Amino acid sequence: MPPYQPDWQRVLTQDPFDATALHESLAQEPEWTNLGRAYVDAMSYSFATIGGYLRTRPAAPLVLIVLGDHQPAASVSGEGASWDVPVHVITDNETVIAALEKRGFSAGLEPAGTHLGPMQELTTLLLDALSTAPTGP
Repeated sequence: MPPYQPDWQRVLTQDPFDATALHESLAQEPEWTNLGRAYVDAMSYSFATIGGYLRTRPAAPLVLIVLGDHQPAASVSGEGASWDVPVHVITDNETVIAALEKRGFSAGLEPAGTHLGPMQELTTLLLDALSTAPTGP
């Protein structure tokens, strides 16, 4: 994965990363028999990216949906781990929060273990919740 670049405007240039950081990033190889470290690194990168975005965005109403696309390898999660993936909705809109909670979402960062349905139904569930939440101040 690329090095984290906190200067979001620099990412759009022809030279988005410092040479040393890029070299170190390209030199990393996962330990195929011990993927735990690579998984932690990937999650840390994701959190740094989301946090960086949230720190630099203008103060405005927000609905941000963050979802996993799959579980980690069994060597990280253990045998028989659930195929469920977390879905986080970050918002400052109390009406959206209430609409999502009505459909089974729970507050907080740690998933409550509630299975909301298969991935192919997520879009419909989110659109239904967001379309019933009134807009405006």
